[in-house]
Amino acid sequence: MKVMYQQCPACNSKEAEKLDPKIRQCAHCGCVYGCCTIRHTRRYVLDEWEPGTQDMLNNNSIPYDFWLIDLKYRIHGWFNPTTGRITQTG
Repeated sequence: MKVMYQQCPACNSKEAEKLDPKIRQCAHCGCVYGCCTIRHTRRYVLDEWEPGTQDMLNNNSIPYDFWLIDLKYRIHGWFNPTTGRITQTG
């Protein structure tokens, strides 16, 4: 499967590390992105919210952006890379 993103959707950088054939991580801002199934995204971003205050969450969060081929829509937001939990969506 071809990754539909030609650059990072968060910062437009073209430098990225290949995490697996369908997922990339931006070398500039850390955004995790790709074209995959909802099940595949759970390797990186869990379907759980990170507890904590907004100020604390903003300091630890990196963006994510996935095009879900099984559901035919996009999900995006920010997550804590240590826990994998969502800190903000949209």
